[in-house]
Amino acid sequence: FDKSIYKENEQVNIGIGVLDDFGRMVCNADLKLEITDPYNKKTILETSKGEIKISSECEFYGVTNLPDYYTNYTTSIKGEYQINLTAITSTGIRSITDKFIVTNDIDFDVSRSGPTRIYPEANYIMNLTIKPSKNYNGTIKEYVPSVFEISQQEGLSIKTIKNIKILTWNKNLIKDKPLNIYYEFDAPDISPEFYLLGPLEINSFHELRQWQIASDKILSTVAMSAPTGATTVNKG
Repeated sequence: FDKSIYKENEQVNIGIGVLDDFGRMVCNADLKLEITDPYNKKTILETSKGEIKISSECEFYGVTNLPDYYTNYTTSIKGEYQINLTAITSTGIRSITDKFIVTNDIDFDVSRSGPTRIYPEANYIMNLTIKPSKNYNGTIKEYVPSVFEISQQEGLSIKTIKNIKILTWNKNLIKDKPLNIYYEFDAPDISPEFYLLGPLEINSFHELRQWQIASDKILSTVAMSAPTGATTVNKG
């Protein structure tokens, strides 16, 4: 999800990635996404019905910021929305659960734009847009795995505590004026792997969920284990 907290009647942008046990992306999974609102009304979105789209870059090994599968959903009432995602592939069935919150009382409306699947040997950008409903002058903190290499930028401080890197900006937020910040990261050259970013913190506010990233199979390994009949492998 591009956010962890939404407002009523707001569009939720949803990106999905499916990897096999070797870290290779699966672009022909049968996906079923079930969203249950606070009144227990269920909305079901499926690839088989064209409600979940497949990216044209799904099979691309390299830098892409497009999610392999994507869809959207419009919120209604305030409260907690429960998510159940099921993927049926040739090797079995997997499911995960998640949630997001809908409320109109948000001090800092935070949205993210970044990769949901990464090629380990490449660098990526995480973009964050903050829309404050009040003035604030102070620190903004982001949390990433300590194994991530973070590119230096002016105004960004980086501190490592155990298995976490804390990224800190000092910013002056003005009510109703959006602020954009970003950071560039390089994950370890290992796969398959799974990482969590966040939650972003602004004073006493924090996101209610973390950003999830899956790590691709490294190209050289993919080439060695390419299926019969495969002739080329894309490289970014």
